[in-house]
Amino acid sequence: MMVTAIGLLVGVAASIDSAAAKFAASKFGVSEEVVELQTAVFLIGFGLAAPIFGPMSEIGGRNPVYVLTLLMFVLFEIGSALAPNIQTRVILRFFAGFFGSTPLSNAGGSIADIVNSRQRTFVFPIFANAGFLGPVLGPAMGGYLGWKVGEEWCEWLVAIWGAALLLVVLCFMPETYAPTLLKMKAQQIRRATGDKRYRTALEMQRDTVPFKQAFRHSLAMPFLYLIYEPIVLLVSLYMTMIYIILFGNFEAYPVIYEPFGLNPGEIGLTFISVAIGLFVTTAFTPILYKRYVTLQKTAQDTALEKGKKDWEERLPEPEERLVVAMLGTWLVPISLFYQGWTCFPGKVSVWVPISSGILFGAGILTCFVASYQYIIDVYQTGSASALASLTFTRYIVSGGAVMFTTPMYRSLGTHWALSLLAFLSLVFSFIPWLFYFFGKRVRTWSRYTPPVEDE
Repeated sequence: MMVTAIGLLVGVAASIDSAAAKFAASKFGVSEEVVELQTAVFLIGFGLAAPIFGPMSEIGGRNPVYVLTLLMFVLFEIGSALAPNIQTRVILRFFAGFFGSTPLSNAGGSIADIVNSRQRTFVFPIFANAGFLGPVLGPAMGGYLGWKVGEEWCEWLVAIWGAALLLVVLCFMPETYAPTLLKMKAQQIRRATGDKRYRTALEMQRDTVPFKQAFRHSLAMPFLYLIYEPIVLLVSLYMTMIYIILFGNFEAYPVIYEPFGLNPGEIGLTFISVAIGLFVTTAFTPILYKRYVTLQKTAQDTALEKGKKDWEERLPEPEERLVVAMLGTWLVPISLFYQGWTCFPGKVSVWVPISSGILFGAGILTCFVASYQYIIDVYQTGSASALASLTFTRYIVSGGAVMFTTPMYRSLGTHWALSLLAFLSLVFSFIPWLFYFFGKRVRTWSRYTPPVEDE
């Protein structure tokens, strides 16, 4: 739950400035396009840090990384609130995003530390919900804060919230990484007995492999996955497209809904429809994954009958994770076409295009959860590096995309800008189907997946 809470916080921080851009532009005497750099560099910081903090947690444990990065995140958010000019604000927001990326790079590992594969089927959607809910709630908060009390209170709210969470983490969050727990146990035994022979495999490995060498190897792995693994590359592109649309909406919604007469606070509240889609989808998780759980039980029963010792760890084919995405993936382009061609101020009620967010929220959550679970099942012990590849790609690209969103909407118009995104997302919607039918064959080409078992 604490990892989920941190994920919610940094999600809010990523988007909260977007709804207050008009007020920040007035305060600093620059254009709104310049102010949008606050959001862009925050996302780029997210992406750049992902390949770093993931490996660090597997060297020194999860908690030290969470504590250190959350502390730095809070300090840089305080600095952002006090920034005297836009240049300082942009630099500090980059570092806030850099240190705020830990929940995104480490949450998968933390969840895997404490739940088995069957429990993960139901626990991971809750974390994913929070991961999307944060960016959705950010504009709702930022719009009213910027309008009523000043745009710097977007940063102060995040800093205060982060400081409170830091205290909770320090007091109550346990270490979950098994090798680190075993190392702590070995240290206790050595202190109690004076016998230096009690050492863990991790400690002995570090005696033979220098820290710098291990860290460089871990840092390189996400990029090797992107280069050599078609599954990681295409799923990264798929997730990146979704995030371009999601974070682009933070800059696009003022262009879309100001002609309807909505003020900045009300424009931020339009994202609540996306939150509704997220919550409805999460509530239906047991139904959506009922088929997968049945297949998992069948796989375990079959392995038990054959006398397999690892029968409890048996899973269906990883591609079965994609069934939910194969259905939900179409909701994204449908929601964009629906929103784009119902935006007629004065002719169509504003509630009609707003309601498209429900479909969008449901679509992005089903696609994200299915894709992440698929990557974890395919790469198993190497999934942390594979997921870091996804995080790096989608945040770097979506951070850059934020900067061209407003010009694109003003140039193409709302209808055709949304239609362009809908057509692009429609092309990427075939990726879950591609891997469902051909994923097993693709896995036989891989250098990083476990051997594919014959039927």
